Amino acid sequence: MAKSAYIVIAVSALLLGGCAPSYTIDVAPQEVRGIEITDVRPIEERDGKLLPYGRDFSHSFLADSSFQPDRISILKSKLHERFGPKLSGKLIELRAFRILQYTAPRTNLQAAIFRGSPLGSIGIPDPDRSWFIGDIELSVGGKKFSGHSAVEIPPGIGTMKAAMPNAVLGVIENLLSNMNGAFE
Repeated sequence: MAKSAYIVIAVSALLLGGCAPSYTIDVAPQEVRGIEITDVRPIEERDGKLLPYGRDFSHSFLADSSFQPDRISILKSKLHERFGPKLSGKLIELRAFRILQYTAPRTNLQAAIFRGSPLGSIGIPDPDRSWFIGDIELSVGGKKFSGHSAVEIPPGIGTMKAAMPNAVLGVIENLLSNMNGAFE
């Protein structure tokens, strides 16, 4: 009895532990010196637990550990590419970097619950389709900047992993374009 209980617990832990999505972003961040980002995001955001238990039906925020390479290194590299020494020595604070995986509701009940939830107002272009929605907030020397991105997940098997890099890179590019001219 005791041995079989341990086996069930071990197998369950392996299965549940392997359920977290992992996305590879085909970008090699550069080694950056002179730009430091202070991450002031709440721990719940870093862990992807902005919703109860990290999920609300088929909607979830993705944790930092879901990305390879990590998205903060990609952000730092892109900031360096675009602004170089103009950011050197400035206080840079990352206030938010959220990626929501929204899967279209499969039932009318799920759709009604979603519309009534706090997520119902985040700006999903078409709630009958699946999306990655990203937003980012950053302050540089006290100036605040933000970016937003929505990338549709095409129907079909394997399309989610293909769409994810565009969501992360899209939100970073939107942020950078909103920062243009701020450091001239």
